[in-house]
Amino acid sequence: MAHELQHIRQHDLIWEIALELVRPFFFWNPAFAFCKRDVEQLRELICDQQVLRKKTHLVRDYCECLLRVCRTSMTGDRTNQIITPSVPFVQIDRRLCASHSGGFLKRRIVSLLDGEVAAGRRRIGNAIIAFSLVLVLFAIVALQPAKDWSHDRLMLSTIVNLERLNTR
Repeated sequence: MAHELQHIRQHDLIWEIALELVRPFFFWNPAFAFCKRDVEQLRELICDQQVLRKKTHLVRDYCECLLRVCRTSMTGDRTNQIITPSVPFVQIDRRLCASHSGGFLKRRIVSLLDGEVAAGRRRIGNAIIAFSLVLVLFAIVALQPAKDWSHDRLMLSTIVNLERLNTR
């Protein structure tokens, strides 16, 4: 339920309606179907991450719930249909550009389980980027030309001082 409520908070229904309104103009373009599939999958992954970010559900329990709903939809078991409504992107669809395929379910679960590992990698990546940024800023400051005495000014000063010495 938290996942579906997150879809409502993110206004995903509006995005879905917008994509369906555009579909008649691009019915001939296979790239539109793949693009629509990618948008749907990204919305699902974002909802998963947002639900787990609140720390109200354990990652393991959440993944088991996804697998349980998928198993129920594949076996055709209708005994719990009223209690557990079908979730669109957990059920398996075997079409070529289907947004809820078995591969996507695997990708969802792997992304959820690898979330903590990715967070550690993100911290390391952010540290490397920050260090590189400091190095670049230091190089920019170090390579700035001196503002006080330029080469031309030194030469002019030398010439003026030599002329003063000649006049004495």
